Amino acid sequence: MTWDTGSLNGIVVTLPATTPMASGHYTTTSQLTVSGEWKKQVFTCRVAHTPSSADPVKKTFRVCSRDFETPTVKILQSSCDGGGHFPPTIQLLCLVSGYTPGNLNITWLQDGQVVDVNWTVSAPVLEGKLASTRSELILTQKRWLSDHTYTCLVDYQGDTFEESAKKCAGRRRGAGGPHTALPCDTDSNPRGVSTYLSRPSPLDLFVSKSPTITCLVVDLAPSQGTVNLTWSRASKKPEQKQRNGTVTVTSTLPVGTRDWIEGETYHCRVTHPHLPRALVRSMTKMSGPRAAPEVYVFATPEEPGNPHKRTLSCLVQNFLPMDISVQWLHNGVALPPSRHSTTPPHRTKGPGFFVFSRLEVTRAEWEQKNEFICRAIHEAAKDSQTVEKAVSVNLGK
Repeated sequence: MTWDTGSLNGIVVTLPATTPMASGHYTTTSQLTVSGEWKKQVFTCRVAHTPSSADPVKKTFRVCSRDFETPTVKILQSSCDGGGHFPPTIQLLCLVSGYTPGNLNITWLQDGQVVDVNWTVSAPVLEGKLASTRSELILTQKRWLSDHTYTCLVDYQGDTFEESAKKCAGRRRGAGGPHTALPCDTDSNPRGVSTYLSRPSPLDLFVSKSPTITCLVVDLAPSQGTVNLTWSRASKKPEQKQRNGTVTVTSTLPVGTRDWIEGETYHCRVTHPHLPRALVRSMTKMSGPRAAPEVYVFATPEEPGNPHKRTLSCLVQNFLPMDISVQWLHNGVALPPSRHSTTPPHRTKGPGFFVFSRLEVTRAEWEQKNEFICRAIHEAAKDSQTVEKAVSVNLGK
């Protein structure tokens, strides 16, 4: 792996290839640190691997100034229930939020290729100094049942952010066994109204011990009537009701960690005067194989011209399913999320996923000679559902 830095001097740190995955493929990372007029420079990373290609693979790009907030990407989808039928169409809603206003492009992929159906993108909405937008992809029942993976790919400031979704699955007893995939909701979305559910994060499930699921209703026509959101559980435990009269309605339900892990199914029921019938969406934990994450962490060399700052990087890879949370700790105390940035999960060449996390530390912090810890939180990790790796910042190295 080599870098073309033009007229700038740079320091390159390349990690050794990691343990091969089930597919036999390796993963490595190379990080370049430069100083000077880097905003005007074009950089090229070249990768030569003789066994796989006669020509080097290269990627050329500009580095954008990081005085902006990058977007958070989340897909909400039509969810499963036990009715045994799919609606005629399936809606995927990609929510892009929390970014500094600027050029942003959204593309939908099917199994890594641009989909051959049109999608819509809403105009950005300002929320203080930040912006948000959303894109909706409507699929036929046949396409959704084909078990393809759909990805919302966001291009912003020369970087890409993505989130993926595929046919939802639930748990039911029957001829197919305890893990048979459940079909999705029996109700179509009348008059364009859409309802989506989001899962609790591993951080909320296993560390904070305060998991929640969220029900989002969009495109409701204004009305003097009241929107009713009713939560229930497949185990018939008590329901919770929430009310909101706005056009877009969000309701959050606290859930039990053990209930979620054991496969409890939660239902969100929406009623409104403009709806000819109630909308019901359901959510349970993802089925399929489980694989614990591998964690690698390292410190970059001291940055030229900036001796008071160092960057720590953490690679978390080969985990299944894709739900994961990453924390950084110093002196045993978790650092706030605003201190570090973590990419959305990306697919590896094998069956798993990977993320990168980046933390900038100050001289005052590393002179304490304490370790920094990168913690990955994932349901497949043993014991406390966490995997940790520590790194020390050594002065002069």
